[in-house]
Amino acid sequence: MKPIYKFFIVFLILGIIAWIVYFVVSKTGITEPQLSEENTTSTEQINTEGGATQKTTQEIVEKINNENKGTLFTEIKKISDVPALFYWYYEKNNRIFYITETGVIKKEIDGKSEIIQINQLNNVSVVRPNDDGSFVLLKFIGNNGMVWGVFSSMDEKITPLNSSIIDAVWDVNNQEVIASILQSGKTSIVSFDSKKNYSEFSVIIPNINLFDVNLFKKSNDELLFIEKFGNEYPTSVWEYNLKTKIFTTIRKNLLDFSFKPTLNAYFFTSKKDGFVIADTSLERIMPVTQKTFPEKCSTIFTTAFCFVPQNEISLFNWLTGSTFSNDVLYKYEINQQTESLIDITNITKEPIDANDVFATPSSLFFINKYNRFIYALK
Repeated sequence: MKPIYKFFIVFLILGIIAWIVYFVVSKTGITEPQLSEENTTSTEQINTEGGATQKTTQEIVEKINNENKGTLFTEIKKISDVPALFYWYYEKNNRIFYITETGVIKKEIDGKSEIIQINQLNNVSVVRPNDDGSFVLLKFIGNNGMVWGVFSSMDEKITPLNSSIIDAVWDVNNQEVIASILQSGKTSIVSFDSKKNYSEFSVIIPNINLFDVNLFKKSNDELLFIEKFGNEYPTSVWEYNLKTKIFTTIRKNLLDFSFKPTLNAYFFTSKKDGFVIADTSLERIMPVTQKTFPEKCSTIFTTAFCFVPQNEISLFNWLTGSTFSNDVLYKYEINQQTESLIDITNITKEPIDANDVFATPSSLFFINKYNRFIYALK
């Protein structure tokens, strides 16, 4: 090979190497920092008029989290096709059932409402689902007066209950029914057996002199008697221990109480303490800065959601329907003891006066008192 060609090949190889080195260095110089919570020592260079500053990756992650704080829901959907009196969530099928103002039971499937083919119910006054919504206690007017029944969300049928029932709630196992019954002029607390189609009962308390109270089965051994509310008259909550057979007053001066408490939190309003998020002993579980009503709250796991009126309104006037609120939404992380406002103004097109709130892992359901339609924040 001639010398001139050798020199030409050498220069060509050196030129290629030089181009590769230049390309790698130039690309490396503009590589953007990768956000990783594990690598807290990397930095981001930010050029400003005052000079260059440095931010750690951890600070960048915290900035992103703060910017996204409160943007939990992205849409609002109307669930019912007509105004609703009551509703419940059936967990197994991720489905909403509801009762219309005319006493028709409907269910929502894929955005459409279907009628349940049973007789129309008259004057429905109580709807109490068990924890997963598979069975629901109903109180309505039948041909012979007041009737209690159990609706099955699976079979879509109603099983009538004993005609002596005054009030009824679900046991903690979500199958048996605890009820107060009136027989021979005496009021007793009994348990109806689901395995016998609620046709037979066993007596828990043979004779009780508490009247005008609501029941709630708190645990296997604890039964609550909650005095009914009216015109902001302060009431009390009594606890009956099924083992020791002793009554204890556990709360006084209550003005309102949530009848859908969970294992994580109760909600109530008292004359002394105002609105309270409480534990199962009815003691304050975390501080709150907002004033709202128990019916506007629900929990999922250890997170509580509460709609909060922006305007000052009377609890009694709101409960009786003589006044309406305009709500914002707050989130309470019970374990972290934090309270934060959730901004839903960009997805809501009309005012919200939320009632009968129910939280699931993916949605927050409520009835808007302005039109009685059921909505879901998703």
